[in-house]
Amino acid sequence: MIRTAAATVLVSLAIAPSGSALAQEADPAGFAPDAFLDAESRELIRRARAQRGREAAGLASWEATIHERISVGLTTRDLRRERGLYTSERTGRVRWDSTGVETIRWFGIRRAVPIAGDAAEIELESPENLIEFPVDPAGDRLILAGSPFRHPLADSAGAWYRYSSGDTMRVILPSGREVILAEVRVEPRESGFDLLAGSLWFDASSAALVRGAFRPARPFNLELDEPEEAEEIPGFLKPITVTVETMIVEYALYELRWWLPTRVRFDGQGRMGTLLEIPVVVELFARDMEVNEPGLDPDFPVPEGWTRSEIRPCDDPREGRRRAREERRGERPRADAPPADRDSADAPCEDPDGPTRVILLPPEEDLVSWFDSDEYSEFVQEEPFTDNELKQIRDQVGQIALPAEPAEPPTVRLSSFRYNRVEALSGGVRADVPLDGRTRLTAEARIGLADLVPNLTASLVRRSGRGELEMAGYWKLTDTGDWGHPFALLPSAHALLLAYDDAQYYRVYGASLGWRGGGAVRTELRAFAEGQRNAPKQTDVSLPNLLGDTEFPENVTAETVTLFGLSGRVRWQAGRDPSRPIYTATAWAEGAVGDREYIRYAGAGTAGFPLSGRLSLALEASAGSTTGAPPPQRWYYLGGVETLRAFPNTPDSNRGTAFWRGRAELAIGEPVIRVILFGDTGWAGARSSFSFDDPAFSAGIGVSGLDGLLRLDVARSFQGRDPDAWRVYLSVDGLL
Repeated sequence: MIRTAAATVLVSLAIAPSGSALAQEADPAGFAPDAFLDAESRELIRRARAQRGREAAGLASWEATIHERISVGLTTRDLRRERGLYTSERTGRVRWDSTGVETIRWFGIRRAVPIAGDAAEIELESPENLIEFPVDPAGDRLILAGSPFRHPLADSAGAWYRYSSGDTMRVILPSGREVILAEVRVEPRESGFDLLAGSLWFDASSAALVRGAFRPARPFNLELDEPEEAEEIPGFLKPITVTVETMIVEYALYELRWWLPTRVRFDGQGRMGTLLEIPVVVELFARDMEVNEPGLDPDFPVPEGWTRSEIRPCDDPREGRRRAREERRGERPRADAPPADRDSADAPCEDPDGPTRVILLPPEEDLVSWFDSDEYSEFVQEEPFTDNELKQIRDQVGQIALPAEPAEPPTVRLSSFRYNRVEALSGGVRADVPLDGRTRLTAEARIGLADLVPNLTASLVRRSGRGELEMAGYWKLTDTGDWGHPFALLPSAHALLLAYDDAQYYRVYGASLGWRGGGAVRTELRAFAEGQRNAPKQTDVSLPNLLGDTEFPENVTAETVTLFGLSGRVRWQAGRDPSRPIYTATAWAEGAVGDREYIRYAGAGTAGFPLSGRLSLALEASAGSTTGAPPPQRWYYLGGVETLRAFPNTPDSNRGTAFWRGRAELAIGEPVIRVILFGDTGWAGARSSFSFDDPAFSAGIGVSGLDGLLRLDVARSFQGRDPDAWRVYLSVDGLL
């Protein structure tokens, strides 16, 4: 028997021009003449549609070991690291038989909520919830059945898509046979989440699909796609979008005849305003395939403790649940409906001729312990998709032109309120005016009750598949910007309720052009031309001040300068499961000329490790320096929950043109809730006096929730300014 997979059969590979000599045929039925940009794509799509549904003709059986992984994260633009919200792994031996029997023998199944750890209670599915056959060799080649997308090979596809020839790939098999793969590029005619843009690769001789790689023509947008539901969502949670970066399905050649499923991948991200980002990755791959060979026996006599379930199409318990949902929604006839309607509603099931599924399920403890076996280690030692492969596929899909996206309706709403020692309470209005589906104009006006100085910003943002380009003009209050986000809700609450205002403020006016990119390495670049001005403290009002004589520290005295510069930041993360090591790294730099010339640069790294039992350890180190002569508002300032807990951030201590700092935390408990002992240390001063002698030091105890997403800390200063001072912090994005 000859077996060959796409990853191993390539003896030679050549990319040929797209104009291979294919005979020109009449347009496929239902396809408009302008659906095809060349004769080659017309002929290949015609043959592929004729072949559709017959790719497994003559196949008696197919068997493979399937591994499925699902990963769901939780992050925001401002968090230092992404949390693991949900993970799932399933491995099983599956067998498809042309007689209509599909057998699944599960080896391992495990679910986890990393953000909660072992405290999360996740029940293993019952057999009826494990019957979905992972991949069907006789099913749809693009695995789009039941999905919201319009199929590129459907009868009506010509009304929605245009097609053009792409590249040609030549594959020489070990037998000497040459296989030619031809690409057809699919371009949507309109902008819609249900339309796809991407690349179809076919076996030129059989017209069987070999690979499909797609992305939707635009992201899902609740206000555009479900406007009635969007009306019930508060404005601060909008826009709610789902962006699908890539969908990939790939097949491998077996017995020199059948292209059978081998790899599937989905990458997407949900967004809820500026509050949450939820990245999702689904990956499925098949190995150890057997074609037309005896193998997994559906009548396998299960060992003691195992479960054998046989579910016929009309016995599928999901059918009953579906009917109940339809009745509750009013989508099914009532019991007093006319007899003809009741007969239709009470039909045994929609697909009485569907396959019979047999599920062989070991005990739950065996399913979980299988992931500690050598068999699992050998099975997953090689990633199904390499980073380089994914990049090439995404670049290929990204070349497909997309129609202009429809614009959302303009919105005007209140800006978020904030509180600090310069403005006191500050609020305003914000207007969002979408110019098209990818470009929006945003303007905000706000004013503080203490300084009564207007803050005005306007920005034009252009979104692409890889990030956002922003052009902005502004007159606003800002901060030194190395750590934290002092204009967010919690820092404002600290200022008002506890008299902690751990930021140094100054006023800027000018314009900037910036880029923000996502992915495994997040990047930010910004070119600016701006004037910087002083912004003195204007208020001491806080709850402690009303109850006593506590005052806010003075603000930095900013120099009046005009600067032209460039700044950038890079963020990287490895791992997000707290039961394994997690690493992050950040580097940032800024250079400017004008009234002052300087370069400032810094970096930080963190490492978190699970120890024995329920103990965890996290370490952080950071350092930075400057060259030239930055103005005081561009120095480094240490103090506050982000850097040195228990120390206030003031303009006359722990500040300078260079710094270093460190942090260590030891926690006990599950990620859902931990008790933490911590220590912070650091130094800041003139770069010519860089020193590790006599640093500031503080320590304390804290409680964290959801893998550090929420933190409550009590800290005391032991060495440095104001020793024996105590502070309490509520924060987000802790190390542990």
